Amino acid sequence: MARVLFVTWNGGGNQAPAIGLAIELRDRGHEIIFFGQESQKERFEADGFSLKLFTERSPETATAHGVNARMQNYLHSIWLNVDMFEDVNDILAQEPIDCLIVDSMLIGILERANSLPIPTVVFFSSVFYASLSLRDSMISMGNQQRRAMGQEALDAGKAKWESQTLVLVTGLREFDTPSESDFPNVRYVGPIRSHADAHSSWQSPWSSSDTRPLIVVSYSTNQDQTSAAGLQATLDALQEIDARVLLTTGGAVPVSALHSPSNARVVGFVPHELVLDEAALMITHGGHGSVMIALSKGVPLVCVPSLGADQPLIAERIEALGLGKAVPARPDSQTLVAAVREVLSKTSFKATSEKFKKLIESSRGASQGAEEIEAVIERYKVPREASK
Repeated sequence: MARVLFVTWNGGGNQAPAIGLAIELRDRGHEIIFFGQESQKERFEADGFSLKLFTERSPETATAHGVNARMQNYLHSIWLNVDMFEDVNDILAQEPIDCLIVDSMLIGILERANSLPIPTVVFFSSVFYASLSLRDSMISMGNQQRRAMGQEALDAGKAKWESQTLVLVTGLREFDTPSESDFPNVRYVGPIRSHADAHSSWQSPWSSSDTRPLIVVSYSTNQDQTSAAGLQATLDALQEIDARVLLTTGGAVPVSALHSPSNARVVGFVPHELVLDEAALMITHGGHGSVMIALSKGVPLVCVPSLGADQPLIAERIEALGLGKAVPARPDSQTLVAAVREVLSKTSFKATSEKFKKLIESSRGASQGAEEIEAVIERYKVPREASK
């Protein structure tokens, strides 16, 4: 049995796959500890995991007003915050840990963890190769900010994902950007999905005789990216389509704040796994987890990317691979309706989505991820034991 420390933060879609991998490792007999933020405590403890909390070195949230200011705050206070590693180091000094698994966005921690005598695994829940240039820009921008504040710049070489022991990507290589040569320590294990809540259910509000196609609309749960006005604009645009429309707010906007056209229903939350089996199309903000769930059901997409860093990249991949259409953020009604009509009418989008469904079905997700972790732990265990 090994003791594995997951280091995470409240980044939305990064949490469900981390929990899925942790459950698989726990079922294999390993001891799992999570290290994160207070706002994550209830979610992780619900699955039976202990959660150690960052100290004041890591702010709970980025408190600046406005999207751009908040992103700058995240960059300095969380993503490139090297001081957060001291909290991790305190744990390592207090109890033996065999493997450190760090969320890919915690680059400041990765830079410091690079020299640890235990393996450091990057947990990556998006498109890896498509994100490299964005990652490099983020480090460069963060270092400019650090120098301006009189702080030491990060060592970019040590901070890079590919410099760590292993990069575990919870996605498909076929969905990512082509590369002339792949890094040898990068492993694609396939999507790791969270299980639908055992107590959740879905009762369609439409008659079983209603044969209109079902369109599922699910944007970001981040209130910076989702507004009542934006959701209402989507509902109003889709009333032109002869279809059933199910919009989930994810708690970002109260259901009562929206008016449903006659062909639409608005709910707070329904697990995607429960509704996508009968969906003809999903309209999404481009979150990697949501996109992978849709493709696991063979459902084509219309992507309206939000301001999240990887969402425009994912939108580009959807369009390039023929899995659906990408439209600009905050599209006008005519643009959105045209994209929806095109995806619903052309069978090629559905056929390509079905091919990706088969790829996902053949991937092993959590089980392969756990095997990769176990192999790394075993590889490091021999020299550690020999040095005793």
